[in-house]
Amino acid sequence: LQLDGATYPAFECAKAETWAERYLCGKDVFGTPPSAAYEDAHLARYYHEAREQGLVSATEQRSWLTQRDQCKMQIGRNLDDCMTNTYRKRVAELKDRLRPATQIKVGDERVYSNLDLPTSAEFRRTSLYQKLLPALIASASEYAIVRRTSSDVTEIRAVSYGGGDHSCDLRGRFRFNQKDGKASAGPPDRDLKVAVPVAEFFGSSLTVVAPDDAYISVCGARAHWGAEMRMIEMP
Repeated sequence: LQLDGATYPAFECAKAETWAERYLCGKDVFGTPPSAAYEDAHLARYYHEAREQGLVSATEQRSWLTQRDQCKMQIGRNLDDCMTNTYRKRVAELKDRLRPATQIKVGDERVYSNLDLPTSAEFRRTSLYQKLLPALIASASEYAIVRRTSSDVTEIRAVSYGGGDHSCDLRGRFRFNQKDGKASAGPPDRDLKVAVPVAEFFGSSLTVVAPDDAYISVCGARAHWGAEMRMIEMP
């Protein structure tokens, strides 16, 4: 079982043909791939999810690839910035489209983790997977358990582990907006004058955006939120 599940970029570099593919497969003197390679992996994930839901077409994606390839005219640091920013903008576009597609029904409970588990559907049906799953989720640096309790309320219990045994903790009942996929803390439930976003859902992903606030979330000095978590398919 490959625990990190990460492939950067999202294709086999042995089959790289275009200049963009060769660029994404390149590494610096320290063996580090360009930032755009990581974004390529993120983009592939969101593209496939959006495609399955009919939110993007292959024609549109090919048009975007043509736009991306215009970065070839840049050199040095400008090329790195162009590729990375182009990818990040596209990722943001697809995430926005997936927000309305977030379907969490009343009574649903979901588990999210920033630990990728690239397992097959066949393996997920085995008893070994069921035994390993709790330990794998607990080993993640960030995870969340979410339960939709009513049409507009969601319970969230999330933890993010940082250095030196520091951590962030978020727990409570929050207002959930199905249209924009955001959960917020605010009046009249808490001593807050305005609603404050604590989590953003898009497709099968979740990101905690809660501020370090005694009424909402508490973080140690060496811990913070920000990891993108994926929904874990429970047995």
